[in-house]
Amino acid sequence: MPRKQNKGSKYVNLLPDDKYNSLLIRRFANMLMKDGKYTKAYSALCRALEDTVEHRNKGLNEEEKQKAVIDLVELLIEKAGPDVEVKTRRLGGANYLVPIVVKKERRVSLAFRWLIKFSRKRVGSINECLKKEFIDLLEDRGGTFNEKLNLHRMAAAHMAFANIK
Repeated sequence: MPRKQNKGSKYVNLLPDDKYNSLLIRRFANMLMKDGKYTKAYSALCRALEDTVEHRNKGLNEEEKQKAVIDLVELLIEKAGPDVEVKTRRLGGANYLVPIVVKKERRVSLAFRWLIKFSRKRVGSINECLKKEFIDLLEDRGGTFNEKLNLHRMAAAHMAFANIK
């Protein structure tokens, strides 16, 4: 009997959110939620995304703003999500950090997790903290960006072990 079982995605039955019709925004709001308060998390996330879009492009109508919000979420994932990560492999009594390519689902999860983690470390309301973290990430600075860079540096340092499977 195999020890590892292939689990399917837990986001198969997820419905898109009401305002933007996006699965990514629904997932982000679900990860942001605390104590089952989905409405608070969703409204804070929407406010932060809209404020970030207005900060970047002024004077958009409602339809353009909705498209810009979805594009912003995809851009945030692209900038925050790592391309490679390191996993520990045991070989002959020694542990090696082996760089591996990150799959799309894990990349999205890591990006959202880091954005939430570093937003919660900031002082202020959650939508203001999210907005500041989004703006910092878009300008290539902040905690989320540094976390991605550290992971990439670690993977580059352990490239010699890339052939270990």
